[in-house]
Amino acid sequence: MKSYTYLFIDISTILVPLVFSLHPKLRFDKQWPNFIPSLLIVGAVFLIWDEYFTRIGVWGFNPDYLIGVSVFNLPLEE
Repeated sequence: MKSYTYLFIDISTILVPLVFSLHPKLRFDKQWPNFIPSLLIVGAVFLIWDEYFTRIGVWGFNPDYLIGVSVFNLPLEE
């Protein structure tokens, strides 16, 4: 179970705000056409940043808390 810690934290940080965004008074779901492109652009920038900093050794990830799958030198959870 320890190896799923990072994945659980990631899912929680996405799922909780997503559930609350569907509240009838907020209706964030109407903003998806604006939200998705901005999410992809910002996400791509930070994934490139994370991969570079991991490669040069500025930071790393504790394998005890990861499921063990890596993509482009980054754990899947990232």
